[in-house]
Amino acid sequence: MCLRCGYINHMCHSFIQTKLVCSKSRIAPLKPITVPRLELSAALLLARLMNKIVPVLHLPLDKICLWTDSTIVLAWLNMQPHLLKTFVSNPVAKIQSLCSYSQWKHVSSKNKLADVLSRGTDARDLRDNDLWW
Repeated sequence: MCLRCGYINHMCHSFIQTKLVCSKSRIAPLKPITVPRLELSAALLLARLMNKIVPVLHLPLDKICLWTDSTIVLAWLNMQPHLLKTFVSNPVAKIQSLCSYSQWKHVSSKNKLADVLSRGTDARDLRDNDLWW
């Protein structure tokens, strides 16, 4: 499963508030696929989600950051798509058309919010999870 979340950090009276704007998930295909390709699919899902969220917000945004725990995906996004194999180059080209490489940041897997749900959790644990809220 790949899950992506959209958050807004807002400065209010000298402290930062973080609000969940939306989330989107997709079940991994039945056909076996490598973890890096799943992560690339999740990155594409995030880039598309960001491009749907931003216009709807009607807010001035200082900075947009897209987070992934995959250093392989970050390396692919920093390459010219024509240098990659087709099954990687097509999603990389689409992601690059939706956002710039400088917007992508690395996050360790233990701090990645979306993984809380993909690892399996119940509503009570989610409610009490400090990372999510």
